[in-house]
Amino acid sequence: MAAPVYNSSVKVSSASNVASLTSASWTIAGSNRYLVASANSAAGTTVDPTAVRWGGSGGTAMSKQGASLTYNSAIRRMSCWTLLAPTAQSSTLYCLWPSNQDNTALMGVSATGVNQSTPTGTIASATGASQTPTVNATTVADDFVIDMVGYWSDGTTPLLTVGAGQTSRLEIEGSPFLDDAWGMSTETATGTSTTMSWSGSGAFAPQWGIYAVPLKPVAGATATPMRSLMGVGLGVRLFAASQLRESLSRRKLFKLVGALLYRK
Repeated sequence: MAAPVYNSSVKVSSASNVASLTSASWTIAGSNRYLVASANSAAGTTVDPTAVRWGGSGGTAMSKQGASLTYNSAIRRMSCWTLLAPTAQSSTLYCLWPSNQDNTALMGVSATGVNQSTPTGTIASATGASQTPTVNATTVADDFVIDMVGYWSDGTTPLLTVGAGQTSRLEIEGSPFLDDAWGMSTETATGTSTTMSWSGSGAFAPQWGIYAVPLKPVAGATATPMRSLMGVGLGVRLFAASQLRESLSRRKLFKLVGALLYRK
């Protein structure tokens, strides 16, 4: 089985007290597609999005996975959204909150080669108070893990650095966000546990939330090894040779019997 692979990504954010975000147009293509999105907000009263959609405000609704994560005394909130077989097209990612949120960020990463019957393993999540957001996902070799992180450090304009072995796909950080940073990354699993981590700058009371979504590969037919095919061919040749020898032996026997009868 071949591991799923990264296809494309998009991000959009606002520090202008809005209730919705719409990304620029981007393209999802390929076969056995899967889309993972991260919706983030900061406000005096944070709320979960009403909807996250692929294809604009009237597009296909994505599904929220598990409980939202809150940090920084619940005035930061993030949630994980997924969509099986998103339509292959160029369109926008859209998120709607039921009330205005001070800071908002929306990110999406698509992958191809994902099992359409059992697309994900167990989605892992964690929150903490340190400069190293970390979560461990239960995986098997060739799972393709997509993570999403939200990071807060008061008044420090924090920056994110992706963990070893991961590939950063999206980061939202720096001005105009004085306290917040968000990111998404990917890694192909090699064993039974895959650690997804980031490090954040700004040591003033940092807090964070993080998810990891393990995507399962398409189950493919196992090709017959060339060595096995060669073995089959050799067996056929040996069988043919034995049949030829047996045929020649019978001919010799008939000639011998004929000769003896003739002598009599």
